[in-house]
Order: sequence, then C-alpha cells, then structure tokens
Amino acid sequence: FYFNLILLVGCGEEGEAGVSGTDRELLRALNAGHNNNKTLRFETNSIKVYIKNVSNGKEEVAAWTDATDGLIQFEFVNHEPENGIAIQYGIANPIACGVTYEPERSEGIIRKASIEIDPKTVLPIGVFGCRQTVKHEVGHALGLLGHTSDDGLMDSEGGNGEVSPQVKRVMKILY
Repeated sequence: FYFNLILLVGCGEEGEAGVSGTDRELLRALNAGHNNNKTLRFETNSIKVYIKNVSNGKEEVAAWTDATDGLIQFEFVNHEPENGIAIQYGIANPIACGVTYEPERSEGIIRKASIEIDPKTVLPIGVFGCRQTVKHEVGHALGLLGHTSDDGLMDSEGGNGEVSPQVKRVMKILY
C-alpha cells in the first residue's frame, strides 16, 4: 500500500491557511475540492473504528457523534476493519501530534482511513500544545481534508478543542 501523507496537526508550528466562508464553500474547500469537486465520505453513517491501545481514543471519537447530534455513529471493533477507521500509536515526530493518511476511496466513498498518533500527545498535561489529537484526526478521516480558521478543533493546531458550529453544519450536509 502506498499512502500519501495529507494532513498533519501542527504542534506549535504554523499550518496551512485555514478556510472560512459559507457552509457550502467550506464543504467544497475541505472536502469536494480534494476530490474533483465531488463530496467524499463514508458510505454509511455507522462507521467501524479500531483503536489499538490509544488512551481516551473512544471518548474523542465519540465526540463526533455528539457534534453531529447523533447523525454519525461509531462501532468499536477488536480488529482493523476492512471498511472504517484504524487508530494507533506510530508517528514519532517532534512537529506533529498525529497524522491521517490519505483515505482509501473510490467513487466518492471513503473505504478506510488510517490515523497514527504520537504517544507523547496523550499525556494528561498535553505536550507542545497538542490537544484532542484523536478527535481532530478523526475529523480528517470523516472527510474534512483541510483546516479551518475559526479557532475550533479543525484549525491546524486544534484551536479551542471544540467542533465549531459551522463545522457541525458542514458535517450534517456531508452525512
């Protein structure tokens, strides 16, 4: 498998310019603009997730269920799913808290997304400004293939750690 590295959470480093605008403009910038102007998402709203020994992983993933008012649901499984999200420790990079590799996809459907988390980022005090890295990277895995500039979770450095109202609306349009 060849994965393109597409998204990093910068830890104290300036990331790509964030995006703002109307909900549809944001959807195009963060999603469809990366897929020949066609939206890209998981086929169903119930997504399998495998978490390999990442503390607080389930809570941070489940935050997307709350952020979408229950629209997106997650089924936690004990093995890496053929279709779904796999999260594990792996990246050890002083400038990145985590990484989501380009999702396996076809015909606008995300089949599988792989996320690697730097183990230092899950310490209780947070290292290098990394906060809620799993939650941020799951946003990328769900189809937010860029960063915002609204001081919310999907900013390049994770902003205030909360999914912004506009990102919530965009996810509801997407799913």
